[in-house]
Amino acid sequence: MPRFPRPGPLPPSPRSGVLDPAASPRRRSPLTPWRRRRPHHARDEGKARIVDLLSGDADLVVRYQGGANTGHTVVVNGKTVKLHLIPVGVLREGCVSVVGNGCVLDLKVLFEELEMLARSGYPVDPARLRVSDRAHLVLPYHRALDAAYESARGAGRIGTTGRGIGPCYSDKVAYKGIRVGDLFDDPSLEARVLSNCEEKNRHLGALGAPPVDAAAALADL
Repeated sequence: MPRFPRPGPLPPSPRSGVLDPAASPRRRSPLTPWRRRRPHHARDEGKARIVDLLSGDADLVVRYQGGANTGHTVVVNGKTVKLHLIPVGVLREGCVSVVGNGCVLDLKVLFEELEMLARSGYPVDPARLRVSDRAHLVLPYHRALDAAYESARGAGRIGTTGRGIGPCYSDKVAYKGIRVGDLFDDPSLEARVLSNCEEKNRHLGALGAPPVDAAAALADL
């Protein structure tokens, strides 16, 4: 007996009636093979393609967790667009994309993706991209720790992308993280970043990795 039931038909859309897989000219492959797959919720399942299809009839596309360690690839009018952080709904006119409070945000990646979209002919209207002020920020010491931990594992490496996602979530759980909202209304922001950097450098030293320049961490903000 299969562990997961086979999905049934998609429910009718309240705005356009029955969802027609052929209605999207941007799709590269039929919807049916993807819908037959069991939901493993990770890695290469074509989730971005499904979200891209469904976002044509959506007001919001919300990313609720994760960071720039993922890869979302869609084909728009024959052109391949790869995103790591911004939801694919940003490619749909009239759809608002949201980076939620459960995400960890790398500002460098965010601005790189915005520039890439503009160069590709898909400039993002600020009104259609919202970022939660409670999303936590990935800083240079997170990336350094990610790489140092992975190197220290030796043969037991887990294949992390080195983008600092895990260490950033660790700071969130430990109430040490820096959030987007802190950039605007936290007078102790600089002191907190410097304190975090000092602590992370002790960990890096114990792992035999070079320290992170505190000025570089502040420059990321």
